[in-house]
Amino acid sequence: MAQQEQRLEQLKQKYQPVLNFIQQQGQVRLQNVNMQGDKLFIRGEASSEDAKNKVWDQIKLVDPA
Repeated sequence: MAQQEQRLEQLKQKYQPVLNFIQQQGQVRLQNVNMQGDKLFIRGEASSEDAKNKVWDQIKLVDPA
């Protein structure tokens, strides 16, 4: 279990710019951040399609894949 928690922390650090963007823009309400399998899962509620797309753009800046 400790290895999964370590991986979660690594991915949260990697995607911290995305989480910061979500908090700064105020158009997406972050619901939770956790692991699903070996991937970071970020769940939120966007006020518009445009707000959602801006978050995806930030994710792609961190890792296009």
